Amino acid sequence: MSVMSAIVSLRPLSGEVVCLSEQPACRLGDGGTQLGGGEQLGLAETGGHLARDPHAPGVRDRREHAAVGLRLERRAGPVALGEVRRARREAHRRARERAEIGQRLGSGGQARGPLDGVTVVDLTSYIAGSYSAMMLGDMGARVVKVEGLEGDAFRELPGFYGWNRGKRSIAVNLKAPDGCAVIHRLADTADVVMENMRPGVVERLGVDYESLRPVNSRLIYCSISAFGPDGPERDRPGYDPVFQALGGVMTLQGFGGAPQYVRIPVTDYYTAALACQAVLAALDAMETVS
Repeated sequence: MSVMSAIVSLRPLSGEVVCLSEQPACRLGDGGTQLGGGEQLGLAETGGHLARDPHAPGVRDRREHAAVGLRLERRAGPVALGEVRRARREAHRRARERAEIGQRLGSGGQARGPLDGVTVVDLTSYIAGSYSAMMLGDMGARVVKVEGLEGDAFRELPGFYGWNRGKRSIAVNLKAPDGCAVIHRLADTADVVMENMRPGVVERLGVDYESLRPVNSRLIYCSISAFGPDGPERDRPGYDPVFQALGGVMTLQGFGGAPQYVRIPVTDYYTAALACQAVLAALDAMETVS
């Protein structure tokens, strides 16, 4: 399958991403960063100072810093003041990182992702187009899947819910003028429109790039087709088994015997990845030009 059009702007999260479940533990021991063993002598936090704890030697006792989750382990020997300060600075740094991550979380407690704020109108069906739009949604884009009144042809398959997870959905009769108007309204505020219909269909429906461009001049339009927009085979339909056969995948899967169909739709998934890459490149180019 060939992928035409595309392009998008990544807005990566700033700063280092750290694991929310991380529980930092700092051990304080004899001077420097080398933490040795030996007889254990307690440390307790009192009034902002580290003081000796009268616990019996040989008993390990950990106290968790209530503010930043820093665990101080009692160990033998004098504690260097510089080491204590370094440990506290590290603890506060981790606390700031956790606070920054909290600010990046959406209302549902999910990370917004690098494509937060990008809206995709998904006019695709089957696997390749749907999976491509789903990957954009996984990166934080708001994806609106548009289906006909009868629904996606693959809605009856269990995989449909995997290929279309995280999307909003609307059923529209694109053959009616009012249905076409709905798509134009969606395109007005969208960043990306994706489709994988046969060549000529989007033109007949009035949702092709030339029809939508006057509505939104910054619109990125991604078309996924079997054999491209022109050429002698442009009107041929194409599905994963067809391209497994044409590309020699079935022959290789046969290992010298009869050709074997690969049950995983490898060409659909690869086409989806290429379309997603093209949209990301288009978004980046759009932001660079802006």
